[in-house]
Amino acid sequence: MDQVLVDIETLGVNQDAAIIRIDAVKFNFEGALGNEFHENIDWNSALIGRSVSGDTLKWWMRQPKEIQDKVCAPGEGIKKTLKEFGTWFRQERHDRAVWGDMFDISILENAFQQHWGATPWYFWNTRDFRTLMDFRDVNLGQIKNAGVKARAKLICDVWRRS
Repeated sequence: MDQVLVDIETLGVNQDAAIIRIDAVKFNFEGALGNEFHENIDWNSALIGRSVSGDTLKWWMRQPKEIQDKVCAPGEGIKKTLKEFGTWFRQERHDRAVWGDMFDISILENAFQQHWGATPWYFWNTRDFRTLMDFRDVNLGQIKNAGVKARAKLICDVWRRS
């Protein structure tokens, strides 16, 4: 698997936003899905040196209880979670492309820089999910709350239509 789709949940909208959950899946353009990564981050740890937005907190408070429960479940510290994600990301190969919303990728890159000094991917291997969808006129409303597997499958479908 040479691609990874990542999705994070945050408590803000700045590059230094507190990250409270990381979800990812490995995939290839033939449509095969590989290992998944799903980890909550301890909120006390997530807040250290990171920003929080009152509007984002209000948004989370308006989400359905099952979604709140998912992101509020206990987790490990941010540094440990990033290390585990980096190890998972580089497992079997170190030159994977990372897909996601540039919002998510920039926040994740910022957190890796803060805690580990570098990201597990090469900067030239970042890919923007929304840009690909815009070029192909894909309505993202249909997958607004879809998980990483559904988004990875959509990337593969759109890629093969190219």
